[in-house]
Amino acid sequence: MRTYQEKMPVQFPKLDGTEHCYYCGEPATSGHMNQREQLRVRQQKFHLTCHRCFGLENKFFKEALNAIPRELPPAEQVSLIEQAIRDVDQKVRDAVF
Repeated sequence: MRTYQEKMPVQFPKLDGTEHCYYCGEPATSGHMNQREQLRVRQQKFHLTCHRCFGLENKFFKEALNAIPRELPPAEQVSLIEQAIRDVDQKVRDAVF
């Protein structure tokens, strides 16, 4: 049976201390492939974070998504989601430095 990483079309980075957090530069402890909107904003396939920045990003992103009106047309939602990603990324950086 193949592992999750073997099933992925792109090799996920190993979190062995050689990869670094997108926000603070500490060794990454978690990560995911960027979704379409995240990829457009961050310009990288994977989003790697340390434990501290992961928690901050989750907190800020939940708050930002809850502020986006669900009744908007999808194209407008995408634009607001992309802006939320930019804002959240900046908030995390501001919080850790």
